[in-house]
Amino acid sequence: MTVIPDWLAKLPANGYINSKEVVSLFPQFSPRTTVQTLIKYGHIPPANARSGIISRNRTLQWEVRYIRRWLRERE
Repeated sequence: MTVIPDWLAKLPANGYINSKEVVSLFPQFSPRTTVQTLIKYGHIPPANARSGIISRNRTLQWEVRYIRRWLRERE
């Protein structure tokens, strides 16, 4: 059973989280694991937004409601 962390539950549904925060939802993976690897192997859903920040991984963003729904469906 997947538990939604308190910090994620408190965020507004239309907010966004970055790749570092998404990886932190999965403690079984190293924080150094790239989101592209996790997406490639189906461990996390594809990002549904990009930020204007120029950075290799942090440009990807996930809408909070999208991640919460995905976590609940994995149960």
